[in-house]
Amino acid sequence: MADKVHIVLLSTDESKPLPARIVRQANKAGGLFNALTFGDIMLRNQLKNEKK
Repeated sequence: MADKVHIVLLSTDESKPLPARIVRQANKAGGLFNALTFGDIMLRNQLKNEKK
């Protein structure tokens, strides 16, 4: 089981090249569950900021 996970939040705009589609990225230690929880928080914050 992995103990370090790299999380990447990508834009769904396929007209942009891949490097430009990266909204946010992070490394998380502590296992997959912690990384998924952190990724969920990142996504919810991004969606909340886009609604403003």
